[in-house]
Amino acid sequence: MVWPIQLNEELRRSEVHHLLGGQRFGGIATPSNSNDILIFTDPKSGAEYGYDRHEGMGEDGSYRYTGAGQVGDMSFTGVNKTIIESPETGKVIRLFLANSPMATYKGSFTLSDERFTYETAPDRNGQMRTVIVFNLTPLEADVSELPEFGAKESRSIERSPWKEPNWETYLAQQKSRGISVSEISRSEHQLQAQFGNWLLAQGHRLLHLPLATGNTTIFPDLFDETSMTVFEAKRSSGRQYVRTAIGQVLDYQHVALANGLDVRCAILLPGEPVKDLVSLCSTLGIELFVRDSMEENGAPFKKVTVVA
Repeated sequence: MVWPIQLNEELRRSEVHHLLGGQRFGGIATPSNSNDILIFTDPKSGAEYGYDRHEGMGEDGSYRYTGAGQVGDMSFTGVNKTIIESPETGKVIRLFLANSPMATYKGSFTLSDERFTYETAPDRNGQMRTVIVFNLTPLEADVSELPEFGAKESRSIERSPWKEPNWETYLAQQKSRGISVSEISRSEHQLQAQFGNWLLAQGHRLLHLPLATGNTTIFPDLFDETSMTVFEAKRSSGRQYVRTAIGQVLDYQHVALANGLDVRCAILLPGEPVKDLVSLCSTLGIELFVRDSMEENGAPFKKVTVVA
């Protein structure tokens, strides 16, 4: 079936279901005999079920979307199961911006590499519960009018002392819920924790640094106030990860300058990338730090420089 709705086309939700089928109520619809999953986002109306707390466009370019379930902890059953399995089943996620009774088609999405996170939010009865928040990467979409994640709260966020990411607890929580999680899924947070503690041991002052831009806020993985350096950590030294990190740290540096901070930028990796990427980072003024497997200087991390 050819997708029948144009990008940014506004229809009544009833018309959407007349064309495509699927459940007419709730935020997620799964039409039978179709490769499409329809999701409807409306942070205002979703506030009753705690959906507004974690939804919106993130600074990484992904759209955060809360799963289904109005009361109690969410689980990977029903439509949530359909979404989490969509990369394997080949289903495409179609996002609509809802303003009842109308819905505007904003485009097609797929799950990001980190498909979801567990968050905490109140349910319909005001009881705190665990919710599933899917991370959606745009395929063919117009995200310009989608709500931004954290836009309202970002203005009140202040700098605070750095605390290491609790990667061990995350793994334990995932496994206790029966979710298969490999160690690499949180190796990035482990890398941040070890590197941050190494800097603290050397007397550096580390902070969580909110950087306001437009009507949202972005956060470097780590800010070393002693050296005035913002860091982006990646779980792999592969080219795609390094290229992404380069864009992120240059963005942090640019936004920091707009906030009155002249900062250096650096990337933290588990190992050395290929030489041409080391050279590229050097040309751009980006420092590279990696784990030192040999610990030749008695330090668990080292700075990588261009070798003539």
